[in-house]
Amino acid sequence: MPITEQEIQTVKEIVLNGARNHFPPTVQFHDANVTVRLNADEEEYFRVRLLYTAPTFVLDGHLMNTLFRVIEAHPRRRDHRAYPGQLHRVERSHQAGKPQVAYSAGAGAMIDPHELIATCYKLASQAATPPPSEADLRRATSTAYYAMFHTLAASNAGLIAGPPQSDLPSQAWERVYRGPDHRRARNNLRAVLGQLSPNGENFARTFIDLQDLRQEADYNPNFSITGTRSLNLIKLAETAISTFTQLTEEERWFIAVQSLFDRW
Repeated sequence: MPITEQEIQTVKEIVLNGARNHFPPTVQFHDANVTVRLNADEEEYFRVRLLYTAPTFVLDGHLMNTLFRVIEAHPRRRDHRAYPGQLHRVERSHQAGKPQVAYSAGAGAMIDPHELIATCYKLASQAATPPPSEADLRRATSTAYYAMFHTLAASNAGLIAGPPQSDLPSQAWERVYRGPDHRRARNNLRAVLGQLSPNGENFARTFIDLQDLRQEADYNPNFSITGTRSLNLIKLAETAISTFTQLTEEERWFIAVQSLFDRW
């Protein structure tokens, strides 16, 4: 059944409202231009042109996931083939206040670090009834680390493979995304802490500390953690992820290399 004008308007509202709710007020979303395209199999899909301005660089993976997720909210998303394709960026500007443009060509599924952090807070909530169990606090600690790991992985993929505009770039993007080695990243980042900016060093130190705690939480039967400490660790991860998006592209390249390649 062809996509109707009403559905196009609904998707526009979903995209704009979802993006505005997902990002802080400093990221201003001005408009979403929704059109209908045909893929190689002559299936219809939505293409969304999203215009926004931001005072700092918006991490590609977070923006991409937002558009994927809000389009998923549309009722027709129940039919997976209704929206084939991938989201891709066709124009980027890191200059404060200068409009940036993003395009979506369909729906997909990505891991959103912000949603992982939200899950951590739910697991460790002291207001929960019953209160969080030891297993909840272990899982919250482990998930806080993975929120940082996926922040790094999305940044690496965006820098090295570029926007996943078609099947081959999408495969490259996924391969780079899955490329970071936990131990290599930890050891290499520890070796270059002195070369990083304050925000970069904060991300690296938090990444290193949380990775060690993740190992304890996941595998050490004698590991114990209080609810207060778990919440503090989640907040540290949340802050580190937020400041990571403010790093220069040059520094994110440097951090990407540490996570992907062995040192000589």
